[in-house]
Amino acid sequence: MADKSCYENIIKKIEQYKTDIGIFSFFEIKNNTKKYYRISKSITGINNLNQNNFTKAHCSPCNKIFKLEDIKKYNLSFPEKLKFEDEAFWYKYVAALEPKAYIENTHYYAYRIRSGSTMDTRDKYIYDYLDITLDIINYLKSAGKENYYKSALLNLLYSPAVSDEIYNLSEENRKIVADKFYQCIYYVGDYTQEMNERIGARIYAYFIDNKFIREKYIEEIKKLSKIKYKILKPNIFSYKLKREINRIIMQIKNK
Repeated sequence: MADKSCYENIIKKIEQYKTDIGIFSFFEIKNNTKKYYRISKSITGINNLNQNNFTKAHCSPCNKIFKLEDIKKYNLSFPEKLKFEDEAFWYKYVAALEPKAYIENTHYYAYRIRSGSTMDTRDKYIYDYLDITLDIINYLKSAGKENYYKSALLNLLYSPAVSDEIYNLSEENRKIVADKFYQCIYYVGDYTQEMNERIGARIYAYFIDNKFIREKYIEEIKKLSKIKYKILKPNIFSYKLKREINRIIMQIKNK
C-alpha cells in the first residue's frame, strides 16, 4: 500500500458525502517499474455509477472500499476457481446497486505483480473470461436484471476472442470454448456488426471445424487492422473460406 491512511481517509469521505462506495487511483509495480492507473475525470468527485460509466473506475476491487451490508444484501460474491474474478464482482455490484460513489484520483494503493500471478500469466487462463461472463449473466437473470449491460458484456469477450491460445486448444476443448462463446453471444443478442467492432471477427474462428480453413481465416484477419463484417469481400478470402463463414453466421443466428 502506498499510503497507510488510505482506508481511513476514504471511509471519512464515504461518511461525509453519504455514498455507497469510495474509489481511488492505484499503480502497479512489476520488475521495479511503476504503471499508474488514473480514473477518468468525468466521474471523479461525487458520481452515480451505472452500465454507461462503471468501467472508468477500473474493475479491480483493490482501489475500492465497499460496504459489507451491501455485499450481503445483494448476495454478491467472487466466482470460485476462476481467474479474472474481479470483473465478475464489479459488474454484479454495479448492476445491483448503481452506487453513489466518492471518487478521487489520489494514487493510494500500490499493486505488486509477482511472477506467476494471474496478471503475469493471464494468457494461460484467458478462456476463464467466458465463464466470468456466464457468471455475470446468471447473476443478472437471478436478480431480474436480464436487460442490464447486454452489449457491454462484449468487452469481456475481446481477450479470449483474439487470443493465440486458440492454436493450443484440442479440438474437443475448442468446441467447448465455441459453445461458451455461443451462450454469451446468444444472451447479448444479434449485434453482428457491433460484435465485430468490439471483439473482432476472429471470434468466428472458434466455430470453424476445419483446422486448415480456421488457420487461414485467422491469418487473413491478422492482416486487417480493423474489420467489419459488412466489408468482407470475395477477393479477401477464397470462395471456400467465404462459404464457411456464411455457414457459421447462419448457424449462430438459427440456434
